[in-house]
Amino acid sequence: MTFPAGPGLPLTPTGSQIADEALAGVLGRTRFNIELRLAKEHTTSELARLLGVSNATVSAHTTGLRSAGPITTVRAGRAVLHQRLAVGALLVQSREVLNKGAVSVVRCPPTTAVPLGGPEGVPMTTPEHLGEEVLTGGGVNHVVRIGSTVRRPVGPWTRTVHALLDHLRLVGFTGAPRAHGFDTEGREVLEFLPGHVADHPLADHVRSDATLCAVTQLLREYHDATVGFVPGADADWYFPGREPAEVICHGDVAPYNCVFRGSRPSAFIDFDTAHPGPRIWDLAYAAYRFVPLTDPDNGDVTLPVEEQARRLRLLADAYGLGVDDRAALTTTARDRLEHLVRHMHAQAGAGSTAFAGHIAAGHDSLYRTDAAHITRHATTLSTALMRDCPAP
Repeated sequence: MTFPAGPGLPLTPTGSQIADEALAGVLGRTRFNIELRLAKEHTTSELARLLGVSNATVSAHTTGLRSAGPITTVRAGRAVLHQRLAVGALLVQSREVLNKGAVSVVRCPPTTAVPLGGPEGVPMTTPEHLGEEVLTGGGVNHVVRIGSTVRRPVGPWTRTVHALLDHLRLVGFTGAPRAHGFDTEGREVLEFLPGHVADHPLADHVRSDATLCAVTQLLREYHDATVGFVPGADADWYFPGREPAEVICHGDVAPYNCVFRGSRPSAFIDFDTAHPGPRIWDLAYAAYRFVPLTDPDNGDVTLPVEEQARRLRLLADAYGLGVDDRAALTTTARDRLEHLVRHMHAQAGAGSTAFAGHIAAGHDSLYRTDAAHITRHATTLSTALMRDCPAP
């Protein structure tokens, strides 16, 4: 088999060379081992344990494979799941044929090469029939990119969200994608925003004070832009509205829903969970994700409580949060996590396999643990928020 990575890379074994070594020579040893182990989907952590390497190493190599076409990546809550695609199955199938002694040469359609990058990187390509690039970041919807657009499944709330996005465009808010209706398959069509979406393990710039302040200021600008939005009489939302309905909450402000250009956050994506509500409801969840307000046992990222308190105060100042909301921010963050856990179980009970998978993976327990952490340290967090608080 020849994968169109360039001249001089046939997978047909010669002499004593077996197909495994030939394929490893094309992909690189680590990527080859990842491809073999994706007969079933695995998380980044599972692959790291199977291969005896770090999560960061797995993330680097799966990024290369995903760019080239053999695998895709989806998010299931906090977990990142890697799955083999058709071209990856073709590679493995041809390897198995060659290892049985058959001589078989299969050529993928020629396309524009995409470098894998990294020490084992060689140019690889995505076949033409894979015109839809799967986008990672969410754990519920299958999202793809086609050219300058993104295609996503629709829900009863989609037309209301499109009306909101149209409003944001009209008032000059640029930190959200434009809506372009629906395609022939019934999917919503949105503008693709250039940049990158943060993923675990989070890069240093995503965890910086500068990013925390910039994300918070972007959220404040978004909230202010929604104040004049008047939903239609038939408006439907993913979540019921909450009182006081001061703004339209985004509903899921997190690194995986934030587009970065360079090291600076430039836009939010995935407005499915938008709904009317108080500013603090949205800000509290952003605080949980970006400060972050996590228990020491949280495997993604955590900080000492004193540092969490300092960064929480930074967030409140960047938003311009008033005294009353500062006093309520800590308990609202806890309430927001408890709401999330209830929602996960309600959705799983209603037949959602995605949310059932989140629960099976222990994400509800993780959120409960983080909520208990916030409650346990509420005094420390609230003291930092209220110390020398600006007068209303």
